[in-house]
Amino acid sequence: MFKRSLFCCCLLCTVFTIAAQQPVRPIFSKLTKKDGLASEIIFNTVQDKQGYIWIATQNGLQRYDGNRFLTFRHVPGDTNSLPVNGVNRLFIDRNERLWLMFDKKIGIFNTKNNRFREAGIDVPFMIFKKLMQDDQGKIILLIDYNKRLVYDEASNKFIASYQLPAFPDSLAAGDMIKDPLQNRIWFTGREGMFLLDRKTGQYSYPGHNTANDPVIEQLGNIKNARLPFVSKDGNFWMVSWIPFGNIPTVYCYDRATGNTLHFDTINGRTQKNYYEVWGFFQQKNGTLWIYGMNLLCYYSRELNKFIKIPSEQYVEYGIEYDYVSQLYEDREHNVWICSSKGFYRFNPDAELFTSIRNHRLNDTAFSTLPVSAIVATKNNGTWISTWGNGIFSYNENWQPIPNPVHALKGGEKLTHVSFMMQRRNGEIWIGSRTGEIFIYDPSANTLTLLKTPLEQDDAVRQITEDSDGTVWVGSNNGVLLKCPGGNWKNIEQSFSTMLTDLGDVLKIYPDRKNNLWVCTAVNGLYKIDKRNGKVLQQYKESTPKNNGLLNEGATDIVQYNDSLYLIASNALCILNSNNNSFRYLTAADGLPAENIVNIIPDKQNRLWMALAGGLYRLNLDKKMQVSYEATDGVVNNVFEPSAYTIFPNGSIAIGSQHDFLVFDPSKTIDTAEVPPAVITGVNFAGRYISVDSVLHLDKLVLPYDNNALSVQVSTLSFRNRYKIFYMLEGLDKTWKPVNASNEIVFAYLPSGDYVLKIKAENGESDPSKKITTLVLHVDTPIWRSWWFYSLLVLLAGILLFWFDRLRMKRKEAIAQMRVDIAGKLHSDVSAALDNINVLSEMAKLKADTEPSKSKEFIEQIHAKSGNMINSLNDMLWAISPENDNMQKMLERLKEQADSLSHSFATSVNILVEPNVERLDLDMKLRQDIYWLLKSGITNISRMDGKDLRIHIALEKTFLLCTLEFKNSRMNLQQFNNLLQRQELESKLKEVKGKLMFETVNENSVIELKVPVQ
Repeated sequence: MFKRSLFCCCLLCTVFTIAAQQPVRPIFSKLTKKDGLASEIIFNTVQDKQGYIWIATQNGLQRYDGNRFLTFRHVPGDTNSLPVNGVNRLFIDRNERLWLMFDKKIGIFNTKNNRFREAGIDVPFMIFKKLMQDDQGKIILLIDYNKRLVYDEASNKFIASYQLPAFPDSLAAGDMIKDPLQNRIWFTGREGMFLLDRKTGQYSYPGHNTANDPVIEQLGNIKNARLPFVSKDGNFWMVSWIPFGNIPTVYCYDRATGNTLHFDTINGRTQKNYYEVWGFFQQKNGTLWIYGMNLLCYYSRELNKFIKIPSEQYVEYGIEYDYVSQLYEDREHNVWICSSKGFYRFNPDAELFTSIRNHRLNDTAFSTLPVSAIVATKNNGTWISTWGNGIFSYNENWQPIPNPVHALKGGEKLTHVSFMMQRRNGEIWIGSRTGEIFIYDPSANTLTLLKTPLEQDDAVRQITEDSDGTVWVGSNNGVLLKCPGGNWKNIEQSFSTMLTDLGDVLKIYPDRKNNLWVCTAVNGLYKIDKRNGKVLQQYKESTPKNNGLLNEGATDIVQYNDSLYLIASNALCILNSNNNSFRYLTAADGLPAENIVNIIPDKQNRLWMALAGGLYRLNLDKKMQVSYEATDGVVNNVFEPSAYTIFPNGSIAIGSQHDFLVFDPSKTIDTAEVPPAVITGVNFAGRYISVDSVLHLDKLVLPYDNNALSVQVSTLSFRNRYKIFYMLEGLDKTWKPVNASNEIVFAYLPSGDYVLKIKAENGESDPSKKITTLVLHVDTPIWRSWWFYSLLVLLAGILLFWFDRLRMKRKEAIAQMRVDIAGKLHSDVSAALDNINVLSEMAKLKADTEPSKSKEFIEQIHAKSGNMINSLNDMLWAISPENDNMQKMLERLKEQADSLSHSFATSVNILVEPNVERLDLDMKLRQDIYWLLKSGITNISRMDGKDLRIHIALEKTFLLCTLEFKNSRMNLQQFNNLLQRQELESKLKEVKGKLMFETVNENSVIELKVPVQ
């Protein structure tokens, strides 16, 4: 939804030029410290070419963009900051340079980089008086009295005196101005005023009027002249005053009439009303103002006097001041007022709405009672009825005129008028709070009192004529009356009671069909067949969605098209008569939250919603609204039910609790070109960046790890407030509304390239032609850059290659290990077979001669063949890939231990720590460890060792195997010899292991320690 709010407001009267009008008063809007002003003591203001408002305050220089203030002050140690905080005057020259004037210093403030450069002054002085630029572009500085310096660009100083023809000896100038209409310069001083003609180079003054100018003749001799001013009509104005002396006198020479006017009672002559004139100001519409100490006035040509705008404390939309130091009109015709109590503005040309207080001809008193009805009569002006102050009448210029009923018999009773309606035949029906109806016949100028079936305390709330000419009357107590054909003259049969107990009737509405709709305060909405008065449907507040009203009452209803009815019931209820279903528009859809009182379709079928606290125009199809508030002229915004009318020319009048509002709907449509939204501020990572420098960049580059960015935007429009939208291309797919403070905030942006697009829209959804863009680039972090990804791919390739090489080497090593094992197996088998072969030959030779010896050889053959078979089995088991892990080796060791336990009738227990099973040893080392352990278990069992307990553990990088057994039946000497065998020592050397043997009494311990990492 879009909310439009004029910054400056309109006057309470339609035009300045209506002679019979009372003096008008602007509606002021105020900016204070709460809004961001550095100080409420404002000295001066100007608008630059871009549209920014620059403000000279007691506490620094400020730039205002319509949303926020940017403040510049003195920074100790920074010679390019303001020399002091108190800025007295501002001036923009033809080169768009902003000049700042302080008590004793002057210089140029660069609005691009926000740096100040002081300009030197070659002569001593006491006070600055004025900074101006002549028709040749020279910057002129007036100081003290009768001193004029010119700015030298090369030296950045005010040096030589401003070159003018020498003054006559009797004249001295305290002030000077260029004549905007002619090539002349006017001077004022202690001795009077005089003129320089730039073409001839001659002065004109009293007694020497070479220009033959009547101003010299009329005003030239007035002493202590100051503040010369030429208005748009050529009239010459000035002030005569001795500072801190008498009350100043304002003089004017009127060139059209040749008369001299003087005003010496602008603010009275009492000490309490002391005032000083500090300057003249003329709006582009011609209105002339004077201002100063205790003074703010505009000139009324019709009344031939200055009308003072009083300083009023705590008056809403008024102005408070001790002094006014300047008035300034911007390019939208907003008038800005610099005062001692804040920064004010108003706009007399923004006459969208006019609030009119009811008053009668030749009566200065105003009625503040609620308006009950408004009737645009055919020939008797506009009638406004009130609850308690009768009827007021106005002509087309909203000047009060006499109301005819007040002069007729019975008209004195029309004090409390509850409603009015004019029929098509011209009769005006007037309802009273006592249940009576007065009928005024304009053709006969008669007033007739009708008694109705209503009770005496039952007020007439509604009177409506349908398409058949039948008049319907609704009452405060819920009675519905019918007057067929509007035939009231047969008083006894004119009214018939159709319904009762409807509740307080707030609106009777005949639709385009044969239905009559009745809105009530507490019983909802009735749909009635107007032919017989039968209730067809009652719509009440409903809990089920889309099944009824939002509130127990309804204040207004309008048929929008053939099927849709719009109903004011708290918010807007939309009834589809085809399927008898509802949908709603509420504050959740962006509408104002106040209750809707009236729904007013204008002649272009635009919808106007009068609220119990505001006014807005609704675009039903787009669900968009344009709100109008007090700053738009809607001063009293609490509107009365059914108190409105639409004039033949399309204008609308709506009654409120204290006055009535008049406006032309067509003038509220914004047809002007929508200004572009501009970037007014950029904050990056909490640091302000110069907007000018940002806009000159091809793109704004942001780091990836700290790219919080806020962009402040504005249309630099102070009269109209436009809605601003943005879209970040590369991230957003649709336009998004900017927040209420007109700031676009990005807390974090992913790396990449973006284009920030910004546009403005008016209340009609018309976009600005120009779309403002800002190109953004967020740096990519190292780990997301293409070359980093390439490096990762390369590294991954290298790692994969390396792992593959390791895998291949491991496979090659395992294959080689298997080859070595197979080779050793072949060697061992060959040696064993050779031994067996030799032993078998010897056994054969000894079989006949030495049978016992032969048997011994056969025993050796049996042992060696058994050992060979076991070794062969172990080697074949070890080289099998499925057994290539520690867990399988330990399981085989336990199987071997179980076999020995049964063979030698002893117990063998093996305890393995869990971390041992997870060891990843190569095949060779694992086989050697297995051989050592198996040999130990086998030899201990064969030599009759008992209760063998084996503990295998991992200590740091060593595999520790402990074998404990009982040795009572063992030949320890023989066992010790076994431990000294060369084969065992060779195996220990291969595995870099250590073997320790210790015996204590009948217990022995063997400890094997092998490095495994």
